This record gives sequence, structure tokens and C-alpha cells, in this order.
Amino acid sequence: MIVDNWNYNITEAPHGSTREVTLTDAKGKEAKRTVFVAEFVIVCCDDDSLTVLKSWWLQSENRWVNLGTKETPLAWMPWPAHPKAEL
Repeated sequence: MIVDNWNYNITEAPHGSTREVTLTDAKGKEAKRTVFVAEFVIVCCDDDSLTVLKSWWLQSENRWVNLGTKETPLAWMPWPAHPKAEL
């Protein structure tokens, strides 16, 4: 059985998000910081290798992890959550 859950619209792939967190230092002083939270995806390469990789958007370099700066995935799908995560 072949199931095609690939999304061929790369612009719809999640690029992560930012979240504000409060950190506490050793002296108990709190500081708010904005941190980047990556969203994992599964991507397939647009070449003859038929390679499938775990990736996420690398915001600082404007590219997908495990792909070169000029490479764009052919398609993507969401990284699955653990089956008990939604319970």
C-alpha cells in the first residue's frame, strides 16, 4: 500500500515560531527572552537520490537543515507526534 501524505507546496511548511520565556539566574533575578522554537518536518530531496530527511528551518541561515543553501525540498510532511502525546 502506498500512501502519499507529501505536501508539495514548500511555502506551507512550518518555519518554526518564537516564544517569550522567563529565565531565572542563580541569584533569583528573572529576565524575559524571546527564543526560536524549531518545528521538525520530513523532507524529500529534489534529485535522483530518493533521500528522505528530518529537517527544520534554520532561520539564521535562511535554509533547511540537512540541505544546502541553494537546495529546496521537493515535498514535506509534518514530523509525527508520539501517539500518547495527545492523550
